Amino acid sequence: MEKFMAADTNLELLFCINVLRLQSLHYGYWEGNETLDFKNLQNAQQRYTETLVTLIPRDVKIVLDVGCGIGDIAYILAEKGYTVTAISPDKHHSKFFVNSTNKNVYFLNSKFEDFNSNQKFDLILMSESQNYFETEIGFEKCTNLLRPGGYLFVSGMFRNNDTRRFEEIRNTEEQYIQKARSFGFMLTKHLNITQNVLPTIKLANNVYRQYLVAPLNLIDLYLTNSKSITTRLVKLFLLNNLKHSYLEAHRFYKKRLNPYLFRKHIKYSRLLFQLE
Repeated sequence: MEKFMAADTNLELLFCINVLRLQSLHYGYWEGNETLDFKNLQNAQQRYTETLVTLIPRDVKIVLDVGCGIGDIAYILAEKGYTVTAISPDKHHSKFFVNSTNKNVYFLNSKFEDFNSNQKFDLILMSESQNYFETEIGFEKCTNLLRPGGYLFVSGMFRNNDTRRFEEIRNTEEQYIQKARSFGFMLTKHLNITQNVLPTIKLANNVYRQYLVAPLNLIDLYLTNSKSITTRLVKLFLLNNLKHSYLEAHRFYKKRLNPYLFRKHIKYSRLLFQLE
């Protein structure tokens, strides 16, 4: 999942799994005018995987899942008969594979840049992971890991235009397609699912504004106005240390979870390429 959190990914993982009871870490795929709640987010995340799997070509059997998260997509693929190698650089993701009885899924704690295999894959899947490494390095790795005529399937975010506002998103869609072509990847399918993803941004923005912004503002107001020596010491030794991290996270959330900015500057696409 292209993270909502700007800080510790393990904290986000714990929050998503233990508090929100989510079985996936991706943005989901909404339909119609579904109510913005966590039950429907769970449904949207399940639908995201279902709609993604239907786009996989029939001649695919062996899959490399890059940035596999907690393995929801990998396990669905395995249940459908695919053999899946799932990789993630996050050591906390490994626990979701340890007790698996599905012999069609193999997990490896590795960055994509560092991953090597003698096996040739039919398809490399990047579900919300293509922005976590240099684009050219990613394409070069794919050319080495795919069989002739193999596929690269990317489902994730691109910038609408060449702006620095969302510089953590490495490419516009057009730039990515052009770079893919230079490595011998031809685009065979193209779907824009931004509107299906947008409700997750709206839901996350509601949660952020309701449960994070207001309480933090109240705490800051109390400590600012209090004349107690204790509260002054708390503010001096605790809040000042947290201030920098809080401001960074606040700027990240304010930008990324703004539905208007998301719609204006970001496109969420599914791109299926085939290696010539």
